[in-house]
Amino acid sequence: MPTRPPFAFCLPEPSALLREADGWAAGLEDPAGAYRAVTGFAGALAAISETAEPSEWARFRSALLSHPMTQVLRRDPLVAHAWRSSGPPAEIDAMLDDLMLRHPDRDPLVRRADAIGQNVHAVTTSLPIPDSVRERRRVLFRLADAVAEQRQQAEILAVNPGLMREAGSSVSGPAGRIRRWVALLPSSVQAQEVFQAMPLPWVVPCVGNTLTMLQREDLLGRFALVYANALERLTAASAAALAVAAFSRLKPGGRLFLACLSPGASDCAFWCLSGRRTLHRRDEAAMARISAALPPNEVAGRHIFANMGDTLVYLDVLKQ
Repeated sequence: MPTRPPFAFCLPEPSALLREADGWAAGLEDPAGAYRAVTGFAGALAAISETAEPSEWARFRSALLSHPMTQVLRRDPLVAHAWRSSGPPAEIDAMLDDLMLRHPDRDPLVRRADAIGQNVHAVTTSLPIPDSVRERRRVLFRLADAVAEQRQQAEILAVNPGLMREAGSSVSGPAGRIRRWVALLPSSVQAQEVFQAMPLPWVVPCVGNTLTMLQREDLLGRFALVYANALERLTAASAAALAVAAFSRLKPGGRLFLACLSPGASDCAFWCLSGRRTLHRRDEAAMARISAALPPNEVAGRHIFANMGDTLVYLDVLKQ
């Protein structure tokens, strides 16, 4: 399976990219030109980031952020938000996730963009990482419904789920098959955002330090399903610690489901251009190492698999 989707261009030299960017910027007024520009730019960034030394890449990123090409790309509200220099940490940015999700709540913001901004937005929301955001929502709400179909009054725990839009797509929630769907969040601001975005009686925002809360049964209880949908935001040690703590919150026969960007998500350099976010992509072997931290005598079965586009890796564990 290929590790990188094809791009229109793939220029390995920073100087060549800067020369090419002038022409790309001039073509953004046309939808097809915007596609060539954005995919070419993202592909070139991927090649450069993988071959340059970290210090060289940091200097190049800094210079590139003031280039006319990147200034024009910011007319897309998604790019402007991803590359901003201030605001909430990118890893807990609900607006960014919603724009990638193409959620209708953000449509007015997109409609206010000019023609170039809308041309760019049509392309950026189709890049691998935004597409993975939408895939994870589809997988998670169906997984939650499947668990609720097997266990009446199911209890579900989502670890750092952003706005948890998957809960709004659930069929089992309105049908009364989900007793509670807990959103474990690190801040009261996020909890309020979830409460406002998902005013559903079965959605319960819960605030606290993730590991501390997961390690105490008296604070959360036990669940039929525990999931974390963005393991790429954590280092290897933190991801393994979260997996062990989350596994401990499962009822017998419960499922732990973890999702992480894989190296095939080749637009990582594009979205991380500002340097405000770091994404730890993992392949199946890396997810297996996280899985190895779980107590083997309590694991009834596990599956590690990549998606069709090789942009996501999933870990699905069943508890004894």
